[in-house]
Amino acid sequence: MYPPMKNFRTLLIFLLLANFHMNGFSSDSLAVNIKVGKIKQYIQSNNDSANVMLEAFRKETTKSNLYAQSQYHFLKGYLLQKKGKFAEAITEFNTFIKLQNDSTNRESIDQINRIAISYKNLTEFDNAKKYYLIAAQLGNRSNYNKGIGDSYSGMGHIFENTGKYKEAMEYHTQSNREFKIARDSLGIASSYSNIGNVMYYLSDFDQALMYYKKSAHIHVLMNDEQFVATSYGNIGMIYQQLNRLDSALIYNLKSLHYFEKLNSPFYLGTIYNNIALVYDDLKDYKKALDYHLKSLAIKEEIKDRSGLATSLINIGNLKMKLKDYSGAIDDYKKGMVICDEIETPNLKMNAYKGLSKAYQETGRYKEALDYYISYSEISDSLNTVEYKNNAARLETEFDTKQKEETIAQQKKDYKRDMAVEKAKSQVQYIILVSVILLLLIVIIFFIIFYQKLKLSRKQKAIIEKQNNENKVLLGEIHHRVKNNLQVISSLLSLQEKSITDESAKRAISEGKERVKSMGLIHKMLYQNDNFSGIEMNDYTVKLIDGLMDSFGVNQSLIEVNTSLDRVKLDVDTAIPIGLIINELVINAFKYAYTNIESPKLTVKLEQKPEGLVLQIKDNGKGNPDEINNSVSFGSKLVKSLIRQLNGELTLIYEDGLNYSILIKDYKLV
Repeated sequence: MYPPMKNFRTLLIFLLLANFHMNGFSSDSLAVNIKVGKIKQYIQSNNDSANVMLEAFRKETTKSNLYAQSQYHFLKGYLLQKKGKFAEAITEFNTFIKLQNDSTNRESIDQINRIAISYKNLTEFDNAKKYYLIAAQLGNRSNYNKGIGDSYSGMGHIFENTGKYKEAMEYHTQSNREFKIARDSLGIASSYSNIGNVMYYLSDFDQALMYYKKSAHIHVLMNDEQFVATSYGNIGMIYQQLNRLDSALIYNLKSLHYFEKLNSPFYLGTIYNNIALVYDDLKDYKKALDYHLKSLAIKEEIKDRSGLATSLINIGNLKMKLKDYSGAIDDYKKGMVICDEIETPNLKMNAYKGLSKAYQETGRYKEALDYYISYSEISDSLNTVEYKNNAARLETEFDTKQKEETIAQQKKDYKRDMAVEKAKSQVQYIILVSVILLLLIVIIFFIIFYQKLKLSRKQKAIIEKQNNENKVLLGEIHHRVKNNLQVISSLLSLQEKSITDESAKRAISEGKERVKSMGLIHKMLYQNDNFSGIEMNDYTVKLIDGLMDSFGVNQSLIEVNTSLDRVKLDVDTAIPIGLIINELVINAFKYAYTNIESPKLTVKLEQKPEGLVLQIKDNGKGNPDEINNSVSFGSKLVKSLIRQLNGELTLIYEDGLNYSILIKDYKLV
């Protein structure tokens, strides 16, 4: 293999000086290009005839025809890269660069980018960064915007793999600008897909779906089967996250159809994994395991270490559902070995989470807590929601800059025309003097105005800096409160495991849910980057989902209806309302649905002229008199919280217990 340079500057100088050592290419380059184009098409379509055609081309090339030789090595490297043989591909691409007459031409820059791609797939990220940066510098020297876009795109992928999503978003957005300058439709579509990937990692699925659909639209218009397949796979992945499983399966199977036709091992391994995850959510575990094993086999064959770790962790998750805890632990640890070799914090976080749960299920609570703490540390470090809203702004910066430059040019043209007109006109001496005096007055006024404007901007900058510092501090406070509540919840979980008295266990469990309901508020405050209040619609839905998960309530067996006005409440109002909902929903899950064939739960929150009305209704057989006379802690807590909110409770039996609470003291934000 052509050895990579240890020093970045040495490697760049080497590539630039290559011009002085080479002979010119032969004059029959047109015929060579026709053959190269045909062979490249066969390679792209994974046609088995590509090997035969490439060997025939090698035999036709002569030692004196350096151009034909260089094209052979490019095609050989391209074929090896498509087959996942990245180390061998690097050797061929380096040979191409040595044979080229001009290492700064566009073909050479493309090969340098391909070397970087091979290093990235080998998870040698430092070498990949070197070559991407070299290609970008050479692209700038020769105004090759497509080559620069490819380099920035590759850098973005490296930062994605290492969990640095801010840097990844910046590089993908820069690549989008370069592709727009180059009018490269394929590159623009690819950059939209890359931005969608970052949005996916940040759990902003609606934004991710929008960018994936932008990408798919362009690829369909271009009739590019490989990229259409990739786009369909991405869309299927998002529909799965949005729990639209039928749509997710349809798009993933469409993607599989294209990739099987193209016979692309790398992408087949990925799409098998995605289909397995959909079947997992559909609870068809046999099909899920079959597809996971297909994906694992391909990733082992092509030595895709990141993909291999992903498959092992996903298989571990599946075995957890099948209660094969020892098997799951083995798979998680195999995945962890690979995660330790490559810098992939997102995968490592998932492995820690799985190991924590597996050890908890097997009664090894110390190991469970250790792995849970490691999971929380990585999760918090990756929770960078501040970058979610940057994509649209960064994407439009290029267009805005072009408009500003056009306006500036128009202003320059206008000033030039005015100067010409002024030179042509003849004015009297007195008018000229008057104009000069007027200009002096304007200049003095402008200086005074500029000084005031400068002072105003300086004061504004100081105020903005203070506001940003306060915002960061407030976010850190909510973050720490959430973490402390999370630790308390974990300690209660461990304590619950060691208690044999059922009433004590129930008390501990209910206390844990109260802590979680408060922790959820603080988590939503700092994650949404808005500390003024809580959106009660989103909070209530997440709270009920969490309670159903904690109490093992099967969502398919109970009908939950929510009708929640989009009101935003301050923290002092949201916490007691959240605790009231927590207590009444837990009470319904525990007591309401015994011998009830079709359990139903309704939660409403309406803003009316007389106040907020919270209604929680079940279809059980509860007795209002027993509830009113109850002396349990939960009942006392609810009544106390209602008094705190200056509320009024109305409890009636209406095909089940119907709690209606009028809240008079509340604060909207």
